[in-house]
Amino acid sequence: MSIKVELRLSRLRRVLQGEKAAIDRGAKAYAEAVKDLASQLAPLGDTDEPGYVHLRDSGEVEPIQSGAYKVVFHSDHAAFVEFGTARMAAQPYLTPATQRVAPLPFFARELAKLVR
Repeated sequence: MSIKVELRLSRLRRVLQGEKAAIDRGAKAYAEAVKDLASQLAPLGDTDEPGYVHLRDSGEVEPIQSGAYKVVFHSDHAAFVEFGTARMAAQPYLTPATQRVAPLPFFARELAKLVR
């Protein structure tokens, strides 16, 4: 009586080949989620101040390198609102968004697609 074990590594090869692309997709999805939440958390201010609406609409996700992205708000007063000034209290929107959005599910979802 003999026992035969056959190892098929095609699935493992596929996972390893697609790993970088999956990490990139996960990072981009995470950054988009942070941007979306930060846009929701950004203060509106008075309706007469179009700058606050511009702040909410000025968020973008920009690639830094493969697998890395940054969230940028291009409004002229984005940093002043986030960190405050000597005359204005901080009204953080980006920092709380990064604290509330967990990155792991975005990466886990993309990596799980590779194993299927």
